[in-house]
Amino acid sequence: MSLSGAIADARKSATRMYINNFVDKGRQNTIDILLGRLVDQMPVQLYDPINEHVNSELKRRITEYSSTQEVNIWVGTFNLNGRGHGTKEDLSAWLIPKTSHPQSQAEIVAVGFQEIVELSPQQIMSTDPGRRQDWEIAVAKTLNEHARRTNSEEYILLRSGQLVGAALMVFVKSHVLKAVKNVEGSVKKTGLSGIAGNKGAVAIRMEYANTRICFVTAHLAAGFANYDERNRDYRTINHGLRFQRNRSIEDHDTIIWLGDFNYRIGLSHEKVRRLIDAGDLGTLYQNDQVGAEKKQPRTITSDSGIATIPRKSSCAAAQTARLPLTVCQGESSYTCVV
Repeated sequence: MSLSGAIADARKSATRMYINNFVDKGRQNTIDILLGRLVDQMPVQLYDPINEHVNSELKRRITEYSSTQEVNIWVGTFNLNGRGHGTKEDLSAWLIPKTSHPQSQAEIVAVGFQEIVELSPQQIMSTDPGRRQDWEIAVAKTLNEHARRTNSEEYILLRSGQLVGAALMVFVKSHVLKAVKNVEGSVKKTGLSGIAGNKGAVAIRMEYANTRICFVTAHLAAGFANYDERNRDYRTINHGLRFQRNRSIEDHDTIIWLGDFNYRIGLSHEKVRRLIDAGDLGTLYQNDQVGAEKKQPRTITSDSGIATIPRKSSCAAAQTARLPLTVCQGESSYTCVV
């Protein structure tokens, strides 16, 4: 056999190996089925003592071969109540708050909307992307006008998603793109026992370097006394929403919930206003439904970091510690910088 023939055979063998191992979708799909990685499958746990030992040692000695980087994330949510106007207005008072953590330094910006369209009987069974696209343009315009004024990098829309009235859009600085991978989106309906999309969640996940980040915007059941239904909605979303390869919300290192959760403060409107003016957030928290429900084992994880934000106010992300869950909740316009 000549040298050229040997090289040709080697090239063909390498091509076949690549196709069989990396390109054959049927084979990969079979592997995913066997491992329980498809949606609605129970994951299969494989026990490999050698692999377990290696992973355990790698985690123990992670500081020897890895480095950390601080990443600023700005998160905002707004219930539009079905109104169509506002996309031409100046959004800087909301998107560019005056805080100790300037928004211009945020590498990632996540914006959630609820009732982006009027929740009529016709709308709740389908999704009209037109209104979401208008708000994407409006948010990007405000962010990038500020970026140009401060001579900083502009933002790029990484991904957006919509479930009838709930919408989520994630923007990132240009230089961040090289560190971001495996971006996915998913939705979960909870209205009418999972049939209608008037209530539910939109989620976007990504991997920033080796950190798995998941954003979830949710619109839970309304009504002061309907906290049990809200709890069920939360559990349905938290356990039922799935990404590719059967990834769940909890399969992430950093999880950020934002939206109109409809948990209420059990005080009169006038008293809540007085407490806000007096800065007595402790009393508000004591009477907040989400705080009370968080203590119950049947609902929100007890070790979750919860940021409860009064109506029409902002949270300048005072929490810099790593939390398994940070929640920004509200009924109108809220801001939380993580």
